[in-house]
Formats: sequence, structure tokens, C-alpha cells
Amino acid sequence: MSQKNRAIIFITEGDTDAYFYEQVLTALDLKQRFIGRFKIINSKSVAKIQNKGFNKCREYIKDKKISTAYIFVCFDEDVFHRNQKPPLNYAQLKTRLKGLAGVELVEKIVATKQIEDWFLLDLEGICQYLNIKVKDVSGTGEERLKQLFKKANKVYVKGRNIENGKFIDSLDMDLVTSKMKAQLTIIEKIITSSLY
Repeated sequence: MSQKNRAIIFITEGDTDAYFYEQVLTALDLKQRFIGRFKIINSKSVAKIQNKGFNKCREYIKDKKISTAYIFVCFDEDVFHRNQKPPLNYAQLKTRLKGLAGVELVEKIVATKQIEDWFLLDLEGICQYLNIKVKDVSGTGEERLKQLFKKANKVYVKGRNIENGKFIDSLDMDLVTSKMKAQLTIIEKIITSSLY
């Protein structure tokens, strides 16, 4: 089968995550270097990754006749600390995904605590976007963003694509991705191996 029938698939929690990972791929020039397709599946909530994310992934692989798929399940680490019974059983989902025809790899990309913590790696860019003085606040990543947005008379809603991506676009993605290297190493290896 053609190299074009290869795919890297991201299954994400929500709108913000889907747009963020799209920008990560662009910042690292991964779309230009990988011979194949990219697909980002937005599950609309972490609780829906288990079934909706799986079903959309299965349909995509079947509809596009993907011969080799590398799947990345993206979620926040705090999901496992907030709930006694987390809404995502990653081990079970990984087993189901690996059972799909053509799936070569299933890995997780876990935002340390919350994806908002990665956004806050560019605190200066966030404050510029909000047009406020650069000053950090305390709390979880989500709480910190909510406080910063409030200072600018705006509202941060987790999982929502804020102002059609303008918020994510304002981040220095080179800075953010440089701090995410450990999480992105496996993707780099796949890209590099696909060149040969």
C-alpha cells in the first residue's frame, strides 16, 4: 500500500485541545515531514474519548483505507486525580484501538496536570493577548487562566475554542513545544522513520 495510506491520529478531549495539537503539528513542521495523513478527532469531553473517540477513529481508518495508523490519545493528567472513578480507562481504550486493523501504535500524550499548564509556559504571550501586565497568579493551570482572563474582563472556559483559536494562536508555540519535548519524542521518531 502507498505511504499516503499511513496516518497519525490524535484523539483529544475538546475544542481547545484539538486546536492546540493542530498548532503543535504546524509549529514542529510535522505535517510537511510525514508522508501520510494527519487526523485530529475531537471527542468533545474526556468522558467521550472512551467511546466517541474510539468510534470516530475506527470510522476514519475504515473510510480512508488506512493501512498503518499511529494513534495518540491526548488528555489531562488531573482526570485521574479528580475522580475516584476516572471517566477514561486508557488501558481498555488502548486494547480496543490496537485491535483495529492497521493500528501499529497507540500512545498517550498526557498534559502534566492540565493542558492549561502547557499554555502557561508562555505567560508573557497570554498576558499580551489579554492586554494585561505580566503577572502570574496561583492555582491549577485552569484556575490561573481563569484569573488572568478575569483581569481582562474575559472568560476562560475549559475545552472551548476561545475566539476561534486566537488565544492559542497568540502563544509562542516554539517556546511551548520546546518544553513538551519528552511528550513529542515518539511522534518525531515516527516522522523520521517514515522518511525512509
